[in-house]
Amino acid sequence: MENKFKKTGSLEGNIVGFEDMATVSIPLTDAQIALASDKNPATMNESWDKMCESLVSMGFMDIRGRMNVNQIVINGVAKDFH
Repeated sequence: MENKFKKTGSLEGNIVGFEDMATVSIPLTDAQIALASDKNPATMNESWDKMCESLVSMGFMDIRGRMNVNQIVINGVAKDFH
């Protein structure tokens, strides 16, 4: 049985207002990576909101407007986020 909560990636960035401080890393599941990586203009905003809401449901902060995401890491490979 596949563990849908297995962490295979992360979002890396800084908290807004604290850019000169340490980088924050938030672990992501495969499902969250898929949502965060959505490039379809018709669905990408909805996917981003779903991903953020899933982070909140797992006990993480709502990163919308609170975190500057610099990179997404997928299976150990970091990619510029924007």
